[in-house]
Amino acid sequence: MAGSFPAPVRRSLTQPLLLAGLPKAVAIIHWTVSTAIIITGQQYWFIVVALSIHCVLALLTKYDPAAFALLRRAVFVRRAGRRRLDP
Repeated sequence: MAGSFPAPVRRSLTQPLLLAGLPKAVAIIHWTVSTAIIITGQQYWFIVVALSIHCVLALLTKYDPAAFALLRRAVFVRRAGRRRLDP
């Protein structure tokens, strides 16, 4: 086979981009909302709740990396299916 050679495939090309164990968009939204609740309401006990939620979401991501993509797709398909057909 002329011209064929093995090329390494990097892990970063096959796995989703994660930020602290969560998909990047989910992590940014989660910590933005959590920080807003903690700072604006001075609810410092919410740090424990936010960390607990983060751990649960990270375990969900570890179990199924496509879970949030599936959830996002289900929400958008459901919205698209609710079109009104008025004459």
